[in-house]
Amino acid sequence: MKHLIYVLVTGMILVAGIGTALAAPIPFTDTVDFSGTGTFDGKTYFKLDGSGSAFSYSFNHVLDGLDPAGISLVSATLFLTHTNNNTSGAAELWYWYAGASTSTYTYIGQLSHSNTEWVEDSWTLDPTTLTNMMGSTPWTLYVKLNETSAGSDDLWLDKSVLSGMYNPVTGNGSNPVPEPASMLLLGLGLLGTRVLRKKR
Repeated sequence: MKHLIYVLVTGMILVAGIGTALAAPIPFTDTVDFSGTGTFDGKTYFKLDGSGSAFSYSFNHVLDGLDPAGISLVSATLFLTHTNNNTSGAAELWYWYAGASTSTYTYIGQLSHSNTEWVEDSWTLDPTTLTNMMGSTPWTLYVKLNETSAGSDDLWLDKSVLSGMYNPVTGNGSNPVPEPASMLLLGLGLLGTRVLRKKR
């Protein structure tokens, strides 16, 4: 009986270990590389210029190449690398927004001063945005850059990166996270079956 319990407990630990390994979130990265205008300090860039008037520019991150496919997002952070953004004096002020659709943008804030060097701003997606992204496929994050002043400033973009972790889909199309209660019931059931066989 003691040997049976030992074997059973060992087996449950092994199953739990395998289940946990399978359930480990997988990292992802999606990059939008801006180019077409010029090169500055070793990086190619795309120039946004409102020509002295209010200006808006939008792009998106589409997570359509996840391998294996995903069932849920765990976390995500958005990074934007830019330069030539002068926030002093009468310069234009650039703001950025992101959301799961063009009607659910979340205000992130003002882009950092980057007048003479490349600067990377970042934003960690909130739970509501992550949930909304999972409401449609492929998972997509919409990003908008906006300035409303009438200065002469422009913005040079190098790249935007969305990176984070997600739970993969298993063979049966479900999340592989093991349930401790179910495993305990399975173990007790096996133990009970063994006891009944010995009584017979």
